[in-house]
Amino acid sequence: MSHNLLLLENFNRTIDTWLIALRKYSESDLTFKPEQGWSIGQLYIHLITDAGFYLEQISECLHTYENAELEPTEFGKQLFANNDFPDQIIVGASSNHLLPQPTNKARIQHAMQNLKEQYNNFYPRIIAHAPHSKTKHPGLGYFNSLQWFQFAEMHFRHHFRQKARIDQMINLSKVKD
Repeated sequence: MSHNLLLLENFNRTIDTWLIALRKYSESDLTFKPEQGWSIGQLYIHLITDAGFYLEQISECLHTYENAELEPTEFGKQLFANNDFPDQIIVGASSNHLLPQPTNKARIQHAMQNLKEQYNNFYPRIIAHAPHSKTKHPGLGYFNSLQWFQFAEMHFRHHFRQKARIDQMINLSKVKD
């Protein structure tokens, strides 16, 4: 199986894992806020927002011929070489604490499904496009359209660890009740 097809399959499997997990959460589970960090609903909103930004970057890469000579940072190159984030908590932008709580589960599900469709629709164009154009990630240097696609899947997968921590807190809160 080619690397490119495997990338698409991995992306769909990862998104499907998030969609399947969403089914088990009640509305109150989605907004349950641990003492530190996000609710599971805020985590979904983070993923949706960031994946939307990555789609914008992919689109820009497909429509320009700029920044071909620029590269990811050394840390960015390491992420792509490992096809994974390190197993550690990464402190993101300071604005992350401003994430709203979700208004309802159906909106999250619709947004996740829509992202999956959009990524799948972009994928053939990404593969057909020479990966020369690049746009800048806020902290990791310059990515081409295929790297943005790979980064999106890695980002979704990276947050499985955080999801597991939040799930434990949700379950503990139910035992206490």
